[in-house]
Amino acid sequence: MSFVAESRERTRPVLPLAGMVDVLFLLLIFFMTASAFRESELELPVSLTPGESATSPVDAASQVVVTVTSDNRVFFGERETDLDELRGLIEEVLAVSPREVLVVRADVDSRTGVVGKVFDLAELAGVTDTRFAMIRAAEGAE
Repeated sequence: MSFVAESRERTRPVLPLAGMVDVLFLLLIFFMTASAFRESELELPVSLTPGESATSPVDAASQVVVTVTSDNRVFFGERETDLDELRGLIEEVLAVSPREVLVVRADVDSRTGVVGKVFDLAELAGVTDTRFAMIRAAEGAE
């Protein structure tokens, strides 16, 4: 006596694609907005120091930008912050991505003490790669 119906077809497993497509679009939106924010932080008006040793820029996806303006205001990305809060912000970024490069964009007219304090806070926060943004000096310019 057999209880199994012989006319029963085997069903194939189905992979639900609707949920995966939703997740794919959410990731796409996230990365598009994140890249837009990375580009906007470089739009702060700063006159960079010219130098002969200026090299090619760091990949924008792996850098954190701290900007010091001519009136000594400090920006972390495009968000204005003070020096007391800066170390905590850098530590938060390093907790998520420890291989980030910190790029300091300082205006020519900014105070050296403020820029030095930014480098000091970065070292205390645990940044292993800190760079100073410069522009390549024109040939023959003094």
